[in-house]
Amino acid sequence: MRRRGVLAILSALLLAAAPGIAGGPEKVEKTWTLSIPASRSSTLRVGNLLGSIRIRGTSEQGAASLAVRVVASARTADEAAKLAGSVTVDVVRDGSATGVRVGLPPEGASPVRLLEEDDGALLRRIVSLFGRGDEGIDAEYGGRTFRIVDDRKAPGLAVHLDVAVPFDVPIAVRQEFGSIRVEVVRSDVRAEARGGSIEISRGFGSVAVDGGEATVRVSSLQGISLEVATGGGAVELLDVRAKRTAVRTGSGAILVRDSGPDDLTIESASGSIVLSGIEPVRAEIRTSSGNVDYASYLKRTRRAVVRSDSGDVVLRLGEVIGFDLAAETPAKEMRALGMEMTSVGRDGGVARYRRGAGGPDLEVVAAAGSLTVRPYGASRLDLLVRKSGE
Repeated sequence: MRRRGVLAILSALLLAAAPGIAGGPEKVEKTWTLSIPASRSSTLRVGNLLGSIRIRGTSEQGAASLAVRVVASARTADEAAKLAGSVTVDVVRDGSATGVRVGLPPEGASPVRLLEEDDGALLRRIVSLFGRGDEGIDAEYGGRTFRIVDDRKAPGLAVHLDVAVPFDVPIAVRQEFGSIRVEVVRSDVRAEARGGSIEISRGFGSVAVDGGEATVRVSSLQGISLEVATGGGAVELLDVRAKRTAVRTGSGAILVRDSGPDDLTIESASGSIVLSGIEPVRAEIRTSSGNVDYASYLKRTRRAVVRSDSGDVVLRLGEVIGFDLAAETPAKEMRALGMEMTSVGRDGGVARYRRGAGGPDLEVVAAAGSLTVRPYGASRLDLLVRKSGE
């Protein structure tokens, strides 16, 4: 009897340690590589439904190289292997572009769920698009409609594309659901996604991002222009030196740090906007609802316009350079904490102030909120010490 009990315990442990034995989903991987014609006169277009696309620039000339990894999950190993084996990657010539497109099985893979191998944060963001309930979301791809679900009973699939592209080859990528990473490139880039994440780093060239509901992060970029548009994803820009930078969002936080474009435009329907260590020549920041925190030493700035229809505005400014401020608030007042300014008159609902001998033109409208001006690097304690010493 004792031996039977020990065997029963061992059997239970084995079943817990081996999901396949217990009838859980089985996972199969398939990998292969491809060589892709590439030239600076031809755009390389890469498309995928579920999984990830990674683009890496390389100094090697000639063809681009593509590593493909397909991960499939199903009730049995045979079903998972059949699903993985049915995935193809086709390279086609389309006018002046070379296309790389993932081919999916004509039947048997819908509904399907995205397999993710990290901490699950990306999958949670995608699942949030489903709305109420677990009905999933439809995606048009390759002339078919796929239903993407968050259901472990459904077959799971992820296709990961890792592309090494010679410098100077224009790039266009579209990942319906999943992640896009573009790094160390010296060419124009266009990235599109419906849900997931987009990250572009260490680039030189013009970049256009249509993020859908994806989160977007762009860092260490130089070039002519950066354009980012999202429906509801958060946007982060770090060390962006593109001459023209424009961000437009429906909702989601916007964070811009240590960046100095010549022209900076930000438009947001809702969500906070935090700009820290920025040095644009010209800036125009507008939000329908949300607070704006604008921090700059004003070393390069000539004109900046900040407008929030229903949020508060904070200007954190350097103390060395003077400026001219036109402020419009509901109470027709603004708070200056540790920043000496002189009132130079009022024009209707607009109050005008000057610091020092004047300088960059700053225009702020807090239509239903407050305006506060404070020194760039001063903490609350610094401000209290200054006030007590007055």
